[in-house]
Amino acid sequence: MRLRAEFALEEEKATFDSGITLPSESLPVKCVEYTSYANLEDLIAFIEDTLSFEDWLKDRLQESCGTAGEEYQVVIDGLQAQIDDAAAAKQALVDELFANFGGDLTRAEYEQQLDDAFTSADIESTFINVDVPDAPESCSSITNPLFLEINTKRIELIVLTDCIAFSTEDVCTALDTDVDAVIDANTAQLTDKGAAVIAKLNVLRAVDEDSEQDPEAFALALRGEYEAAVAAGEFEPVAADFTTPTETFP
Repeated sequence: MRLRAEFALEEEKATFDSGITLPSESLPVKCVEYTSYANLEDLIAFIEDTLSFEDWLKDRLQESCGTAGEEYQVVIDGLQAQIDDAAAAKQALVDELFANFGGDLTRAEYEQQLDDAFTSADIESTFINVDVPDAPESCSSITNPLFLEINTKRIELIVLTDCIAFSTEDVCTALDTDVDAVIDANTAQLTDKGAAVIAKLNVLRAVDEDSEQDPEAFALALRGEYEAAVAAGEFEPVAADFTTPTETFP
């Protein structure tokens, strides 16, 4: 009854309309003996008082549980900051991957392709622990909605984190396969050209005035002359005759 007494003394409390429409603006005198108009007015007054008291109690509860609510909001704000960072990181990743692998797709189409691959993949979700402050059970009407929001944002952060990791691994694994294929296809070319280099070195050493010099020293000397010629712009290096999977390495 203490709270009820405080409510009665509260001067700046909100009052509510019952929403009940009276049959008439006033009770005709001749109808006094035939109606329970006074009972209806009492009911309206009781309903309006109850509505007002409930609203006042809600404010008191908010005051009593305010600290718990504020602590939960801090957690929510922290999660949102992490979500914003993860979302920005994902967009940066999509930009880089699209520049190398987008092909004829638009950026939006390429991002959707990445998202679809992630959604259809069977992966184990990352576990992200969130420390939720303790709160009195009596504050559940305030903390429960906030707890649900915390969990929703935790799941959103997990999805973004997993999507970034999956997309990176998926695309880069495919690139690694392509790179290995290019290496395998061109290793024989390097072997052949290496043999041709050795053959030319042997011929040059044979016709050189100092043909008895060490083969390795002779090769290093010519290598030095070659690098000097390239640096001076006197010789243009020959480009390798094969296509890499991407123009740049992500």
